[in-house]
Amino acid sequence: MKYLITILFLLPVASFAECFDVDIKVQDTKQEGKWDFGWGKTRPEIALCIHDSLGYRCKLNADNPDKHKSLCKSAFNCEYKAIYFPDQEYTLEIVDIDPKYNDRIGKKKCKRGERCLVGVAEVNFVKTECLQPVE
Repeated sequence: MKYLITILFLLPVASFAECFDVDIKVQDTKQEGKWDFGWGKTRPEIALCIHDSLGYRCKLNADNPDKHKSLCKSAFNCEYKAIYFPDQEYTLEIVDIDPKYNDRIGKKKCKRGERCLVGVAEVNFVKTECLQPVE
């Protein structure tokens, strides 16, 4: 019995982690006005960044992550599929990717699976299956 209890405490905590589809809706304008230079209604290039026990990670276009391109180019809505969240609390940062200087849409501590207002963005979570095995 003593060994069984010891084994239970050695099991990885990551088994409690979950994956979520993350839906981001950004307001039509930022606090300072338009999102980008141009005529008419300009739209942000949304990037989702997460700071948690895995470190600081940004979800970018998987086709070319070195170029720092958004998954959702020129859009007010962006959905990221099956994002792994190992912690109950973490910091979300939503960024508008620009060629020279990025604009921070917002940064806030959030709780896993709960709707979160991050600057001028609303972030919603839908629990889903993890697409890849998690550690």
